[in-house]
Amino acid sequence: KLNPQNDIFYSNKGVALMELGKFEKAVDCFNRALLLNPANEDAKVLKDECLENYWFKFSKYVNFKFLMRIVHFNVLR
Repeated sequence: KLNPQNDIFYSNKGVALMELGKFEKAVDCFNRALLLNPANEDAKVLKDECLENYWFKFSKYVNFKFLMRIVHFNVLR
């Protein structure tokens, strides 16, 4: 049975979503993992990688709402 309070679950889900090109949902998963365990270095690195991929792929069509979620999360940490 999956534990929704397990940070590794959200990190792994984020990786799967990132591989599918669903960068916004992947970042949400990495953020959730970091909320559950701020010391999760893998989630930090993977989130940065995901954001780099997002910028590279969609830099012409940046989603402002998505960016605000990133800024808001990073300011609150």
